[in-house]
Amino acid sequence: MCVTTATIRQENQDSCEVAENDVLKAVIVADGLGAYEYAELASKFVTQNIKTQIEHSSEEIDFEKMFKQAKSKLIEYAQDFEIKKGITLDKNNSFGTSLIVAIEDAHRIKVAYVGNGAIWHLRGNFNHFNKTKYLPWNMLNYLNPHTVQNKVGKEALYKLLSISETKDTEIVPTVLQIEKDNLYYGDIVMICTDGIYSFDQVPIGKIVKDGSVWISGEKTMSFFYQYLNEYFVKTPKPTNDSLQKAMQTYLDFLKQENILEDDASLGIIVTAKAIEYQKKISSCQS
Repeated sequence: MCVTTATIRQENQDSCEVAENDVLKAVIVADGLGAYEYAELASKFVTQNIKTQIEHSSEEIDFEKMFKQAKSKLIEYAQDFEIKKGITLDKNNSFGTSLIVAIEDAHRIKVAYVGNGAIWHLRGNFNHFNKTKYLPWNMLNYLNPHTVQNKVGKEALYKLLSISETKDTEIVPTVLQIEKDNLYYGDIVMICTDGIYSFDQVPIGKIVKDGSVWISGEKTMSFFYQYLNEYFVKTPKPTNDSLQKAMQTYLDFLKQENILEDDASLGIIVTAKAIEYQKKISSCQS
């Protein structure tokens, strides 16, 4: 597992963390909302708070409780911030962020989120499709954004973490559960902020590359697919560090090619079965 981030701005308002305890491992990403003051502080605080909660947990994760605690601690942090700075925050327009958390245990991967972004699920044999004309159907986004259209047709979040005095029900996360494919190919789950992909920002149009047709809004994902495939082909002994370097190279490429239009962060979990399968096909091809 690994996380990485990139920005095209002077200040990155995204944040990401990894976390582990005795029974699980997790990746966390958050997108500080540009329309909110101090959004970069909100995303950083929330990811670090979730990391701490996971690392000190000895029980099965209760996502609803976890997200409520993160909001409560964020409010306390903002109150201390007001005192130190001698200011009064607009609670409806300060410290706002999305949040996605993916956790792997022995049997399944669970993902919880508020806001937008993406949850990409790949089977461990995802790169069987790299030389065909078909859009790989073993690579799907599971995140249905918590957004509505505003007056000018842009997306506006109706669920997020902030310091506003919302009801607890308004920050209850959507939770998804994936039973791990331990018999065949294994699983790869990548979570990301909307700088990489979000279904509420997919434009109309197509690009064609190497005989494969991708929706233009998935251009970042076609390159993710390419870089992940190259990583497994060129890395006989995958490690978290080598995966992190590969994913940072991917984000650096998107930035260099002016594909990124916003801050971009991702976290990726590769199950042991997926690594085993990739090693197997690599040895067969060598």
